[in-house]
Amino acid sequence: MATGHRNFYFLSRRARLIAVALLITGYVQSASADFGFEYVDDTTGVLFHTEDQAWTGSWSYLCVDQTCYAAVNNNGRYEYTLSNLTLDTAYAVEFKVQDDSTGQFITTGTMTFSSTSSSSGSTQTDTATDAATSSQTDTETDTTTETASSGSGTASGSVDFGIEQASATSGIIFRVDEGFRGDFAYLCLESDCREATLTNGRWERSADNLVVGQAYLIKTQIDNDPQILDELTWTFGESASGEESTEVEPEDDTGSDAETETETDTSTETETETSTSTNTDTDTESDTGTSNNTESGVQPGAPADYSLILFDGESDEYTVFQDVGDKIVTTFAGRGHRRHEPSGIDGMDPNNNPANPNHFNFHFEYWQDRIYNITIDDYVAHGESRIVFTLDMLGAHAANSSNAGSNIPYVKCGKDFGNETGYYESPPPVELGNNQYQYTFTVNKMDMDDQPGYNYETDPDEQRPFAVGDLLECEVTIRWQAIVDAGETDEANYYGQIWRYRVGQGGFVGFNRDPNVGVYVNSENSLLGGYTTYHPLGYNERPRSYMQLTPNMQPENIEDFLVGRRIFRTSFVDGSHWDPSNSSNGFNPGMPELAKDLSNFDDRCSDCHLDDGNGTHLQTAADKQTPRIIGMGLLEAIPEELIASWADPDDADNDGISGRMNIVNGGYVGRFGYSATQHSVEAQVLAALEGEMSVTSADISNEHLTQLVRYMQLLAVPAARTPDLLQHEGWDEFNDFGCADCHKTEAQTGAHPLVELRNQTIRPFTDLLLHDLGQGEIRTTPLWGIGLAGAVRSVAKDHEGVAPASAVNMANNTAQADLMNNRDDNDFMIWSDGTCIGAEAFDCAIRKHGGEGSFSSGEYINASEERKADLIQLLRDI
Repeated sequence: MATGHRNFYFLSRRARLIAVALLITGYVQSASADFGFEYVDDTTGVLFHTEDQAWTGSWSYLCVDQTCYAAVNNNGRYEYTLSNLTLDTAYAVEFKVQDDSTGQFITTGTMTFSSTSSSSGSTQTDTATDAATSSQTDTETDTTTETASSGSGTASGSVDFGIEQASATSGIIFRVDEGFRGDFAYLCLESDCREATLTNGRWERSADNLVVGQAYLIKTQIDNDPQILDELTWTFGESASGEESTEVEPEDDTGSDAETETETDTSTETETETSTSTNTDTDTESDTGTSNNTESGVQPGAPADYSLILFDGESDEYTVFQDVGDKIVTTFAGRGHRRHEPSGIDGMDPNNNPANPNHFNFHFEYWQDRIYNITIDDYVAHGESRIVFTLDMLGAHAANSSNAGSNIPYVKCGKDFGNETGYYESPPPVELGNNQYQYTFTVNKMDMDDQPGYNYETDPDEQRPFAVGDLLECEVTIRWQAIVDAGETDEANYYGQIWRYRVGQGGFVGFNRDPNVGVYVNSENSLLGGYTTYHPLGYNERPRSYMQLTPNMQPENIEDFLVGRRIFRTSFVDGSHWDPSNSSNGFNPGMPELAKDLSNFDDRCSDCHLDDGNGTHLQTAADKQTPRIIGMGLLEAIPEELIASWADPDDADNDGISGRMNIVNGGYVGRFGYSATQHSVEAQVLAALEGEMSVTSADISNEHLTQLVRYMQLLAVPAARTPDLLQHEGWDEFNDFGCADCHKTEAQTGAHPLVELRNQTIRPFTDLLLHDLGQGEIRTTPLWGIGLAGAVRSVAKDHEGVAPASAVNMANNTAQADLMNNRDDNDFMIWSDGTCIGAEAFDCAIRKHGGEGSFSSGEYINASEERKADLIQLLRDI
């Protein structure tokens, strides 16, 4: 269990419980001149804490009136900027920072925001009280009447949650697991919170020095997206049923479906807390996405429509590559491919039949012992002409081969355009042991047309030192022992994907200059998914454009991704795996553990999303067209604040467009589904499993669910098939006609647990908002990759309905080549109801834009035929 914290919703509406909202036992220091407000203007101030004791933990928070925000460490000063402050108003403030050695450092106080607020801290009006042993006299009677219809976030006062007595003075605090998934779990005894361990279906931790007959406040905090928050007063030594215990229910931060709570709290107390001890608190919440809870934790200045941040607290820094002082280090992972990238590819000529289009296929047992990791140590940015590749194979390579030289793994950089095997200049490897090899490149050679970098040439006279900005194309060659053991002699020579690496800068680009591979792309404007963009594939390979893994895939995620792909294509009825392996062994082995006795609409995810595209028919349950699943992780990583900035529910700017966020699951911004009904990839996966296949969370293990989610999060976005998207002849039309008002052409991702998705400049062509297009509200469809939908669907239809047992012919290379060659670029089926089909699909869909889209459709209808054609060509090229 990781100790990192995704969100800090450990807050209660009862001020008397602030003291027990601490995550880790620590101590409290009185407020000092190092802690206070800094005045910016009459409504804006910076809450800061300047004392830095070299805390080593992974999180820090600044809190105002019980709402906590992730603090930013700015040169030793922890800061958070707040808007909507009121002059001369006192606020309860708190600073919390985790430390691996001391637990947690905490400072609290009451401070008045004024125009004289500064770093002197002179406006502090109160000092902190110790959260565990505050000096107070508290005589309190609490009469509570509550009705809660939330299951996950409310303590039950039963055997699900309590203290199990182990001895006269010790016990086990436990909380029964309900299939929670997340990064951390804590169980708290009063203010002492400790990491819990999952044991036999229960989260547990020990507690000592307990007194029989004494009541203890116990709390649960489990990261489950959203969190599970329970609290309960438990009398130690009473029965496990909890009949003698008094239940205390906190505000349900997990999004209860309907809660009406009336509370009267009469107290006589002397304390230095910023609470009112006598109060009446009424909350009304529903699952419609509208919350009347005024204590929702919405950040000051943010729209009140949403209260929960999906990945608050996760670093938003891109860490796939980083400068470590003397070099730039880039890491990524790849999978085995049967052939080189240019093998059998026909470039842009649709009449040239490919002989062997097998580079982009997934072959026999692709999820195991055919994976590699690479670390690139690039010294060029620091003055050396040296790049070192370290190859780490997750599976042994074969020691012998009939193909001379292929018994040694190679990293090869540079190629002769149009030459299938023309990869040159692999230096002799240094064997490091444990299936690891290292290759050092010390000179850059010129390509055939004398443009520096990017490719190598065999002429030793055409060479120079590496320079920052050079681009290299590299490939790995590995003969996997697993392939030999499986008897797959026709797949003995395995290769890897090509990576396009930027010398002296780190990271990968989805460029392409080889016409035998695909369309020429030479600008980052065409990389729709940032570093997750896969370069264009050749004409006959385009139907595989949606099923590629992100080029910046990290070693810790690739195996889950590949197993997730296997699950995606496995039947939940009989466990069979629909995927031709292009091998003599026919189809891949199934997963019997997934077979369930269910009444399914469809057997497997790929029944609707065959080849990961829009599908070939309407969804059985929803009567909607199946959406593309590329780029879902990137959409999940778009910050809520950015989506909120696009929203204009009341059309305040009077432009006829009133995009609205759909707030779901207790306060999250909906992102997925035609009505934006799900906020995360996991939530969407669970909803689709149940809605389309009758598969509930009880029918799939946490491990398999995580793997399926990883697959959906890390599918690559294909590059736009144009050299520079902003120079495309249809770019001006897209903007002039108002298409970009809803189909946003640029966004920046933020925090996300997966580093591959953080801080990416992307072009999703969506605002993720609901718009009324004259046919009811619908989420703006992401347009990236839409131009490939016809080719993908055309080939997918040839796969559809083919049973694994009778489809061994699909493993035949010639049949695969014919299938690729016969695909139809115009086999589109777009619009939510699938009514725009064929070559005229885009024209149909544009004309269907009524309501808020009326201006755009009108501009298109009244435009010249040339401008219409330019816009449609843009859609075909993204």
